[in-house]
Amino acid sequence: MTAAEILLVLPFAGLLVQGFRPPGAWAGGACAVWAAAWAARRRLDWRPLAVWLPWLAWAALAALLSGQPFKSLPALSRWAAGLAFLAMAPQLWEQQHRRWWLRALLVAGPLLAAAALFTGLNHFAQWGAGTGFTGLLPPYYNYTAFVEAAAFAAAAAALGRAGESGAPRRSWLWGVLIACATMLVLSRARAALLAALCGAAAAAWRQRRGRQLAAAVAVLVLAAAAVTAVAAARSGAGPGYLLKLELSSGFKRPALWSAAVRAVAQRPWLGEGPGQFEKGLRRQLFEAGIGPARYGHSSEHAHSEPVEIAVETGLAGLLLFAAALALTLGRPAVSLEGEAALAAAVAMAAHCLVDNMLHIPSLALLLFSALACARPREARPGA
Repeated sequence: MTAAEILLVLPFAGLLVQGFRPPGAWAGGACAVWAAAWAARRRLDWRPLAVWLPWLAWAALAALLSGQPFKSLPALSRWAAGLAFLAMAPQLWEQQHRRWWLRALLVAGPLLAAAALFTGLNHFAQWGAGTGFTGLLPPYYNYTAFVEAAAFAAAAAALGRAGESGAPRRSWLWGVLIACATMLVLSRARAALLAALCGAAAAAWRQRRGRQLAAAVAVLVLAAAAVTAVAAARSGAGPGYLLKLELSSGFKRPALWSAAVRAVAQRPWLGEGPGQFEKGLRRQLFEAGIGPARYGHSSEHAHSEPVEIAVETGLAGLLLFAAALALTLGRPAVSLEGEAALAAAVAMAAHCLVDNMLHIPSLALLLFSALACARPREARPGA
């Protein structure tokens, strides 16, 4: 197995082992990343990684001065392996690898949707809150929805170029759209639904074709209407069923984000340290009189990647991260695979604005692999 094939398999293999969420599973995944780097060392140019070094160095400094530096080691090591993946993949993947990547994503979306339907049958029968639709990525349904949104956006982008040589069949693309849209609606994944539309809209805007966006919107609307109608018939749910208005919580995301902003204001430069978001949050909750011991009023994550990065590495860390991400993407490729990968990356990035996905290693690698496929092929130095 070549280094390029190892990198190609990793994001999707991780989906079969809970997204590499268990530490033992991710230990194997991280070792595979570094093994690929060692195997391909004579063919790699590490200069693309240089744009990320300022942020990594800043994050390491934030960890060192956090008071609990060893607590940041898992997060730092996860980021280091993921960014090494992002630096290697565009150099090692030929066009055929990118084509395989797109097909693997178009298989992974419906596959995870089927697994989610299987685990959520009980919730489906009772029309509950949808939290049982976890599939292969427990314990939360939004991890599965993240992959489904990416597959939906990629299918919508590929649909606009379905007549080209080597493009997936239209019937396959329609099947992916319907399967992913149905499960996004059934699980009431609001953020993922909007993310899927963002990805489809980005593809339509780049291709100057509105038909695939109209098709994607039509699929989502029909699925939403069908599910809402059945829910209303079975349980008396109103038109706001998909908005989950019946779920009451004393600690919703606006309150969480407000506490996170106050934590940033207290440590605006270096933050709390990578992987230590909850420390800053609990301090804010304690000062607000809520109390840090109540489980329902605490969270390990900010439910927003930018907010969490700001809390953990400060505003300077957030700016360095955003700059590195923009420089990494550069000018996107114009191939079919590049367009589909860019649409998937837009969907995943939009989802990350209102949820935390990148602490699941396989989901982070899936985003990084989409960014790698969205870039033009890079010239590699000789052996």
